[in-house]
Amino acid sequence: MHTADHTVEQTSPRPIRLLILGVAIISLVLAGLAIIPFQPMFAMAPPDPSYYFVGLDSSWAYAMNEAVARHLVFGRDVIFTFGPFASVYTTLYHPATDSIMLVGSAILAAGLCAGFFLIGFDRRPMALLLLPLIVALSLSRDAIFLSIPLLLMLATYRIATRPESEHHLAVTPSVAILVAIVSGATGILPIVKGSFAGLVGAEGVITIAMLLYMRRGRTACGVLVTAALSLCIGWVAAGQPLAQLPHFFVAQGPIISGYSEAMSRHGPFTEVLYWMVAAATAAILFYVCVGRTHAKLGILAIAGIAIYLFIVFKAGFVRQDGHERMSAASMLFLALALSTFLRRVPAVVLCIVAVVSWGAMEYTMPDFQPDFLRQRTVLAYESLRDGLDRRLTSPSSFPGTFAQGNEQIRALTPIRDVSGTADVYPWNLSILFANQIPWNGRPILQSYSAYRPRLDQANADHLTSAQAPENVFFQVKTIDDRLPTLDDALSWLVLLRYYTIVSDEHGYLRMARTLPPRPYASTPLADIDTSVEEPISIPATDGIVIARIHMRPTILGRLVLGAFKLPQVFIEITLNDGRSFKYRYIPAMGETGFLLSPLVKSNADLLSIATANNSRSRVKEIKLLTPSVGMWSRGVHVTLENVHIAPQPIDEKLLKTSN
Repeated sequence: MHTADHTVEQTSPRPIRLLILGVAIISLVLAGLAIIPFQPMFAMAPPDPSYYFVGLDSSWAYAMNEAVARHLVFGRDVIFTFGPFASVYTTLYHPATDSIMLVGSAILAAGLCAGFFLIGFDRRPMALLLLPLIVALSLSRDAIFLSIPLLLMLATYRIATRPESEHHLAVTPSVAILVAIVSGATGILPIVKGSFAGLVGAEGVITIAMLLYMRRGRTACGVLVTAALSLCIGWVAAGQPLAQLPHFFVAQGPIISGYSEAMSRHGPFTEVLYWMVAAATAAILFYVCVGRTHAKLGILAIAGIAIYLFIVFKAGFVRQDGHERMSAASMLFLALALSTFLRRVPAVVLCIVAVVSWGAMEYTMPDFQPDFLRQRTVLAYESLRDGLDRRLTSPSSFPGTFAQGNEQIRALTPIRDVSGTADVYPWNLSILFANQIPWNGRPILQSYSAYRPRLDQANADHLTSAQAPENVFFQVKTIDDRLPTLDDALSWLVLLRYYTIVSDEHGYLRMARTLPPRPYASTPLADIDTSVEEPISIPATDGIVIARIHMRPTILGRLVLGAFKLPQVFIEITLNDGRSFKYRYIPAMGETGFLLSPLVKSNADLLSIATANNSRSRVKEIKLLTPSVGMWSRGVHVTLENVHIAPQPIDEKLLKTSN
């Protein structure tokens, strides 16, 4: 193989060359081992940083493990961003998923290392010495995992080039095995996190297209079959019925499509600029120095890089609450990968730009610490050392630590004398698992994620079905300063009709299922065509007011939403007593019908509504606000409905305590 700036093989004496290659292999192995969670996270043990604290993230992570343990079907019983291999991503320990976590992580680690071996071992092995450091610095596993389909595409690019090309990689038996390893790792990514399917599919199509264009049909078939088999075997190994695999991907549709609108958070735009400079540098250098010399193959490779950049951009910058670290780390993986194709000077330029961009973004983080580089590296490899030691010397200690974590959750939130199944609103499912209460959860297991009408309806239908939980623990709480009644909007009236509030336990209203449901009466109250920024009067009534608001983005707004995110929308609520409140408003969540009046801000407000004391916090007027210009249609249609539900027989002591 010949390169214009000479490879290590050409310029180094044989002993030095062998030493460099040996160190490169050790670096790949070390990076791979660091990805495998030999020392996993546990449910709770604050303030130890190796533990999840009981709350939003720990609960969905715990629930994913419980769903596998209970043989729930993903895409039917559980509709969430993650799949049955979620523990590979969360690294949260559970006795039932520990083997999935270790084996799945090992497969992905092998895929990452095999991919870097294919693109860089014979061309720039010294660059591979950076991989263990980049892995250690990647706080988010997204950056690690998303690079695997990219590496498959880049390795395929080398295979597809003509033999006379300096980038050509011959398909020897060892290369074929390594390609199969990367393909297999790519195949299981969607059942780790469903949203990975977009990148896997896109890079997979480009990979197959490259091989077919260069008449390498057998290799293309091998890549496709290996990835498909890996996906199916992983799905079945996790206890999922193979026939349900297509439904899992279909169910991801509304979760993925609604994310940008419902879950966006804004941060410094300078972070976006830092990242874009590095992204543009990477794409331009690869095209100018490599891609344009190989005509259509180069165009396909640039398309693959562009898709990768777009997906990691959206994944990191839609929700700027730390997620942008993932985009920054992804740039390090991309720079390392592309540097193996570039000549020495462009490679150095790209790496410097990527590091500067990543460092500048880290500096903008609220929790920035000057010695974060040392801290993360030491933490990653101390965890690897301690985890390997523990796995080898005391593997039986993991279930004990798991039980200890559950004991701590029980001590924090003890729940006793519960008969039958239960669910928790809005998200803290950990309290059920730790207290060993049978879980019978709604399909979209945390309320903030029911941000599409289809998802909202699925959760409400669950409460009226024969599979409904016998108990519900409910807390008026939300994320991102949203109007609380937007989350699981359709379920609020169902809960008031089908459940009776029986106690207040550790900040949760405990509701018991009551059949037949309470009498319910509904009458139209108003049908209003108005516009953004205009006040909307709410007619006086003694019932519950349900609002349906149809607010649509413009064509420009849809384009911006698809490419990035829209400015936030707010709802300003004025009460009869003159008090005013401002909340984040998600237009898609307001379409199905949400409880508008009385305003519910706390458990006490919900108790008042349950007893038909609807005079408390009565809403007089609302106004929709948005700083965007041309992103949302000015016209807004509002439908108001007046609802009466028979009051619940709630104990006086409970009412006094809540107030």
